[in-house]
Amino acid sequence: MRNVAIGISRPVRIAPRRRVARSRPLIVGASLVAACWAAAVISAVSAAGGDRPARFERRVAALEAVNPGRSRGAVVLTGSSFFERWLTSEKDLAPFTAVNIGIGGTKVGDHLFYFHRMVPPLAPTALVAYIGSNDLNGIPFMSKKPLHVTALVLEYVELARRELPMVPIFIVAITVTPSRKRVRADIVETNRRLRDASQSGAFTFIDAAPALLTPTGDIDLSLFGRDRLHLNRLGYERFAQAIRSELVRTLTGTG
Repeated sequence: MRNVAIGISRPVRIAPRRRVARSRPLIVGASLVAACWAAAVISAVSAAGGDRPARFERRVAALEAVNPGRSRGAVVLTGSSFFERWLTSEKDLAPFTAVNIGIGGTKVGDHLFYFHRMVPPLAPTALVAYIGSNDLNGIPFMSKKPLHVTALVLEYVELARRELPMVPIFIVAITVTPSRKRVRADIVETNRRLRDASQSGAFTFIDAAPALLTPTGDIDLSLFGRDRLHLNRLGYERFAQAIRSELVRTLTGTG
């Protein structure tokens, strides 16, 4: 009886160990596959969110086609959709003559890539740039960090200063929008870094951001459209006033 009991008990004790042993390679293999898949997804998403200037080739070419008929020696507005959608910019910035070449969806890297084709041909008397907002979009694996965005904007300023040494450069603060409130801290930090960097005298920082907040410092929802990303008419009125006031103060010494 003792031998039979032992004979029966051995398979009971050993069999689970063998199953576990055989399952380990499967678990490890599955983990590796999952890790590789996750890395591939992250890489693909990151690539999709990176700077891809080729996307805007047609838009830049279209600007080049109409630039010869535009006023040379104007205040040039360049940047992303905040400027592109500012349809009343020429009227809002009077008495300055303004030319708006904003392109929606662009990031700082795109403006670095196309700078020579977009800006110098217009021989601007001043350059006003709203750049960096799409680099801080709040999308996982796509949104850049404040230090990175600041470095890119300063690289743009350096390029503009080198190519247009006598032209005043203005960098407009990135707006905290309802759809991107999750990265508000990053936007605020980036604006702070740019404000500090402007003390060098290389550019003027236009802090239009406070004009788009409530008295308590919250995002003023009444100033944004349905997409919660872009300004409405009232929002642009406040945005324009902040920019025009700084242009008047800096370029004319009044105001």
